[in-house]
Amino acid sequence: MNKTEMIKEISVRTEIKRVEAKKALNAVVDIIREEVSKNWEIRVSGIGTFKKVHKDARTARNPKTGDTIKVPAKNIVKVRIAKDFKEAVNK
Repeated sequence: MNKTEMIKEISVRTEIKRVEAKKALNAVVDIIREEVSKNWEIRVSGIGTFKKVHKDARTARNPKTGDTIKVPAKNIVKVRIAKDFKEAVNK
């Protein structure tokens, strides 16, 4: 399912116009992005937890050439999926 299909499904399930469904979905994505960027943890019941994690700089090896390369420090987002979400997927 892509974003357009998700917007259509939200529209059908909530009986609102697609334009409004698109605004709502975009708002949710923006809120999660903004809050995680500020080092907050976002918990969405039934989905999971989004958390910003810092990864230190490190050296790695190019598997093709064997050369070592420097990987810069960066922030990543970790998502821990909620228990009921996992259970629903594994039915």
